[in-house]
Amino acid sequence: MNFQYFQKLKLLSTDFYEWWSDQLYSLVPEKVKILFSGSKVENWLEFSANGLTALQLNEGEKSVEEFDGDALQLLDDETFKDHLKQNFSGLINVSLSNEFILERGFEVPQVAKNNYKNVVKFELPQLFPVSAGALHFDCYPLQEDQTEDYQTIQVGIVKKKISDNIITVLEECGLGLKNLSANSEKTDNSTFRFLNLEAKYRKKAETLLGILLGSAVLLSILCVWAAANFFDDRAEFLNTRLVALAQQVAEVSEVRKQISDHERKESLVIEKTSNSNLDQILEVLTNSFPDNSWVYEYSQSGNQIRLRGNSADTSSLIQTLNESKLFSNISNSAELINDRESRNLERFTVTMTLNEQSQVREISDE
Repeated sequence: MNFQYFQKLKLLSTDFYEWWSDQLYSLVPEKVKILFSGSKVENWLEFSANGLTALQLNEGEKSVEEFDGDALQLLDDETFKDHLKQNFSGLINVSLSNEFILERGFEVPQVAKNNYKNVVKFELPQLFPVSAGALHFDCYPLQEDQTEDYQTIQVGIVKKKISDNIITVLEECGLGLKNLSANSEKTDNSTFRFLNLEAKYRKKAETLLGILLGSAVLLSILCVWAAANFFDDRAEFLNTRLVALAQQVAEVSEVRKQISDHERKESLVIEKTSNSNLDQILEVLTNSFPDNSWVYEYSQSGNQIRLRGNSADTSSLIQTLNESKLFSNISNSAELINDRESRNLERFTVTMTLNEQSQVREISDE
């Protein structure tokens, strides 16, 4: 009797799960299916001085639609938006012409060539008269433009206002920005890659899929529970077990939610504290350094900071740092060098200790 009962229950469950999986798959949005199954279609929007070009590449076939006029104004054109909604799906690659970016060469010492992106980020406010928070940047080394002592880095920037406008219009059309790039005017086949948001949209899709799967599990449990009630001799047993399971699932979900909230809050606090301290450190260093001194390497391990750079008057620089309440235990080693313009410079290495967090707050309050 028991064997026949379980055989019947197994057959009913198998048929139900096959039907339910088909129903769930039909509910998954096409954009999510594309993200996980892979799309062979490459979508491009090319911005130029003459307008916008909407381009699709699908297994060797190319579809091109051109829109003449001011490219940034065309983003708000309803005809352009309708074209995107009707012909595009998923993520879009955006390419900018040279009119939308600003390039500049920047020399760094050869000793800093492996860390040039951090050097450029540190010097960015000096290179471009724009707030660093209002732009995206990328850079690459010019192999043909280097000497024994110096390496030229080509830096490109684009205003965040442009990227934000593009992202807003794409999301209005049910699309997403995959990456934002521009070809360098200085060197052929060199590209600035300002943004890459594919991972962000994939994570959102994974979250949505997780919600759908969680709903599927919950509905499956409820359906099995309902089916089990048709079998009178096992109704009480199955009902008790399923209620206990539902309670455990709810408890686990609540604990996971609490853990996730705690980790998120902890991450935000750590990030805010770290950014606040770094901003204070960089502000003090910027104000401390005279015009004849500059840093090409900055590193920090815990509360220990090391600076490497060149200066025409290292002793004055060390004296200024000693006057700061933010640092202590300052030590320096320097050697005399000659730069390319025959000006006597000292190459210095300064190590110092960052004061405790309470002292940093006192300095900030002052």
